[in-house]
Amino acid sequence: TGANNLASLLKLDSNSEVAKNLKTLLHALYDRLRLSADKDNDQKISQTEYLNHYANEFVIPKNIEALSTVGHEIFKFIDRDQDGEISFEEYKVILGAWRVPEEKAKRAFSLLTKNSGKLGFELFLSCLKEFLLSSDPNALGNNLFGINWDLGKKSMSGPRTLR
Repeated sequence: TGANNLASLLKLDSNSEVAKNLKTLLHALYDRLRLSADKDNDQKISQTEYLNHYANEFVIPKNIEALSTVGHEIFKFIDRDQDGEISFEEYKVILGAWRVPEEKAKRAFSLLTKNSGKLGFELFLSCLKEFLLSSDPNALGNNLFGINWDLGKKSMSGPRTLR
């Protein structure tokens, strides 16, 4: 599972309390997401359900502030050394949990950071907002989670709101 992959990449002992808590937390988050996004009750979240869920959650102006709060928590989680910047080493751990090859993670990180090697909070939050809200398939934020590798492909890029 994603929780086991992440624990492994973080070099956590699978029997440790931290690994168990991580697994419990990620399962709880997925269950919460499934309850609100799985509209056809098939116990799976389709791409359309996922996009509609986030469109409804974050496009409403009052939820933009919530997006900033959630973005800050995600950033703190990825920024393992808490230096205020995400390094490539920290970034590749998260993408590795989703089984994104290191070469593709490196390419995405270079695009995001314009080869500076550092991803600060403001850029991270800007990219997160673009990833969730932009209808521009070429938006920089589409690379945040390693989705939009090949610039000619659209994969999950494109409108985040299904109008």
